[in-house]
Amino acid sequence: MESKSKGFPSIKFPSSILREAFDIFFSSTEINKRGPSLKTLTVVSETESQSFNDITRFSLEYDKNIEYADFHYLYGYIERIDAEFQLRYSEGSTNIKIRLEKSRDIVDKIFAVFESYYKRHKPVEKKSQQTKGEPVKKFKDLSYSFWRNPSRVFETMQKMDKAGQFLELQKFKTDLEQFKEEGMSKNERTRFEEEMRKLQTKSAKKISSKPQKAEEVKIFIGHGQNPQWRDLKDFLGEQLKFHVITYESAPREGQNVPDVIDEMWKEATFALLVFTGENEGKDGKLRARDNVIHEMGLFQSKLGSKRAIAVREEGCEIPSNISAKQQLRFPKGIIRTSFGQIVAILKREFHLW
Repeated sequence: MESKSKGFPSIKFPSSILREAFDIFFSSTEINKRGPSLKTLTVVSETESQSFNDITRFSLEYDKNIEYADFHYLYGYIERIDAEFQLRYSEGSTNIKIRLEKSRDIVDKIFAVFESYYKRHKPVEKKSQQTKGEPVKKFKDLSYSFWRNPSRVFETMQKMDKAGQFLELQKFKTDLEQFKEEGMSKNERTRFEEEMRKLQTKSAKKISSKPQKAEEVKIFIGHGQNPQWRDLKDFLGEQLKFHVITYESAPREGQNVPDVIDEMWKEATFALLVFTGENEGKDGKLRARDNVIHEMGLFQSKLGSKRAIAVREEGCEIPSNISAKQQLRFPKGIIRTSFGQIVAILKREFHLW
C-alpha cells in the first residue's frame, strides 16, 4: 500500500484542482468499477453544515466562503483499505491524504497537481514593519493594553482551558508570543514573563492531584467499520501524543477477540467509544455495531462514567442506560467537532498541561 499525507498551510485549493487530482485517482485504478465503501462530501459555513452525494453540488458550495470541508472517498474496509482520497480544509489550510495499492507513481502524480498550484499561489509572508512599543495591528480583536496586562491574559487563557477550547488556546499563545516579540521592549517582556510565572505558580498550587503527561494516559478507542475513528486516533495519538489503544494497534493473528479486549481493558485508563449508525433495526433506526455497545458497558464497569465516554454521531441511536452526561455528540461525518470537548475531559480527569 502506497500512502502519502501532506499539509498545505494558508490555502484552499479551488474545486477545479480538486477535480483534476481526483480524476487521476479515480481513472488510474480498478476502483472505478465499484462504488466506495465510504463517501463524505461535507461543507461547513458560518451558518450551516451541508453533506452531498454529488461532487458537482459539493464543488459549488466548496468554492464559496466556508470554514471547513471534507472530501473523502474510501474503498475497502478497516481490515483492508484498497484506496483512499481525502482533502480536508480547515482553519484556512488544507491537508491531503492519498492511499493506493502498489501505485507510487500515481500518488506522486496526484500530489504534483496540488504542489504545482500551491507553488504558484502560495501566500507571500510579509515581514512586519512594526516598531517596538507600538500597537500591533493584527491584534484587532483585543486592545493593545490587554496584551500588556499579565492578569487579564492569564485569566483569558484559564477560561479557554476550562472550556476545552484547546485549538483556540494554542493560537492565543502563539499570538501572545508574537506580541511580546513585536509590541514590547526587552525590559517590558522580562517583567511580563515574570508576572506570568508568578500567576502560573499560584494557580498550580491549587491543584492537589499530581499532573500526568499525555503519554502516560492510555486511551482505548472502540469503533465500528466507519473510519471516522481514525481521525480521532490521529488527533489524540499523533498531535497530542497520548498512548492510544485500538484493536488495530498490534498484530492479532491467532488471538481470540475476547482475549484481546481483556488485555486492552486491563491496560486502558480512559475509553472513547465511537457510536456511528451502521446496523439498522426493525424500526428503521440506525444503531452502532454490537461490539461498540458491549465495549461501552465493559469499560464503564472498570473506569466509571467519567472516564468511559460515548462519542455519538448524529442519527445514531444509543442505549437508554447511557446518560447525556456520558456522551458527546457530533454532526454526521464531522467527528472533529467533538475534539475540544474530549480534550477538556482529559485535562479535567488527568490534570494535563
